[in-house]
Amino acid sequence: MTRARHAGLVLAGGSGSRFAREAPAGAGPKTLLRDESGRSLLAHAVETLAGAGCDPVAVVVGAHAEAVTAEVKAVAARMTVRAGDGVDARVVVVPCPDWAEGMGASLRAGLAALVGESLGGDSATGSGEVAEAPDREAPAAVVVTLADLPGQAVAVARRVIESVPAGGSGRATFGGRPGHPVVLGPDVWGDVLARVGGDVGAREVLRARGATTVECGDLAEGGDVDRPADLARTQREWGTRE
Repeated sequence: MTRARHAGLVLAGGSGSRFAREAPAGAGPKTLLRDESGRSLLAHAVETLAGAGCDPVAVVVGAHAEAVTAEVKAVAARMTVRAGDGVDARVVVVPCPDWAEGMGASLRAGLAALVGESLGGDSATGSGEVAEAPDREAPAAVVVTLADLPGQAVAVARRVIESVPAGGSGRATFGGRPGHPVVLGPDVWGDVLARVGGDVGAREVLRARGATTVECGDLAEGGDVDRPADLARTQREWGTRE
């Protein structure tokens, strides 16, 4: 039996202010930092969700929108070339004017675009052009991740997607610590859109709903890149994890 379609959502709208304060001048947005193979953190996030079967994959942009959108378009073009390898997801850019409010604003913007009557925002196509996205039915669930997780892996995303019951919600944990990806099912969409704000994300909504937790500590560490020291510790990871 074919599993219902899941959409992917990458939150890449933040400014990365803590990283920027300690990074060398001219380092650029942390989501565009690259591993030894030249692959950006953002590309790793998009390709991880696509590799786990998510289609489309929406990327929320806010701070550094122009540079991040350009990288999304480049990632989409590479994925189109590699479609024969089974990675054939559509990549969509969703702007978040209120990005400075925190992660909650990016989450609301992305979720609203994916579960509304049409897929809002702009589509980054394989030609490198940005085109209007056509109407499309709502997904069975939305799989959310962040753009600064070098250790995230396709195996983690697949385990979480396969472990969360149809119609429900859940999240990865790493040694019991909540992390990403997070699966948002229809049971929480309304609450997330109405209640999530600031820099908290959906954690309280998921807790209140008794969402499924899926331990993934055997597959990845789940840590993010918050400061340059974190990057030094994990710089090789995102080019090799599957």
